[in-house]
Amino acid sequence: MTPGIKLSLEKIEILRQKIAFIPIPPKSELNLRWNALLERIYYSSRFENFLHFEKKDIQSILVFDEFGKVKKKDDLFVVKYKEVFDLLNNEILGIGHMEKKEFTLKIIRLFVHSPISLSFQKLLDFLETSSDHPFIKSAAIWMGFLHESRPQYANSIACLLSYIYLYASAYNFRGLLVMEENIAADQETYREKIEQTKNAITLTDWIDFYISAQIVSLEKIWDKLKNQPIQTKPRFSVSLNDRQKHILKLLDDPNLSITNRKVQKLFGISQITSSRDLSTLASYGLIFSHGHGRSVFYTKV
Repeated sequence: MTPGIKLSLEKIEILRQKIAFIPIPPKSELNLRWNALLERIYYSSRFENFLHFEKKDIQSILVFDEFGKVKKKDDLFVVKYKEVFDLLNNEILGIGHMEKKEFTLKIIRLFVHSPISLSFQKLLDFLETSSDHPFIKSAAIWMGFLHESRPQYANSIACLLSYIYLYASAYNFRGLLVMEENIAADQETYREKIEQTKNAITLTDWIDFYISAQIVSLEKIWDKLKNQPIQTKPRFSVSLNDRQKHILKLLDDPNLSITNRKVQKLFGISQITSSRDLSTLASYGLIFSHGHGRSVFYTKV
């Protein structure tokens, strides 16, 4: 590890602590998290010359997906990108019951149906036991995938894989990190790094470029967070059933709402069960009710 990379990793640790412990209101955090998801998909689409999504298009696609209306192949890219982060949050973040190799192969198969090369699987085995910093492993899996396979959406898939090695080590930065932005913004240098590493003995130049780009992203997160109102109530964890988790997922977009009747229809449950699920989520402060009587609806903010 070069002194420059070591210094960069120290900066990341400082920013990680700042981002983790600054208290902000749940409404602000949910909005920031949702916008981060839209930005990830937007900037990822810039890696692929044939994709031309605007943020408003991405939001519309995700809304249509909740009603099973997404059919176009490129629109499904947007849906799958969000699905990866749903899986990251539900199956790997803070849980650790799924090996990173297993999870990585699962994500690849969402996009690629051809066999995974033996050399790439060996790289996964190495990273599974490596003691390197999560950002080093994250950079390695990105470039390792690009050199072993170039399927459709290759750059976007490589980026998604790199998130796995951060989330698995609790480097999710409250779901606000947008790794794609600063790399997509300098595509000329990005392409140069890909070519340079093909015959290079080490990935030092790529790792340095990659980590420097992420420091800029983390500094942007910190700037956003420190300008939010201060939240004094402590955060807490709760146990939710699968239906309740699904309801929260439906409301990831802060502009969407849901009703008791809609929950009944979606899950085929009684009004009493639907009311219990919504009341539980509301009691935890995870959703909020609006209106009165039959006009009541719920939102996440």
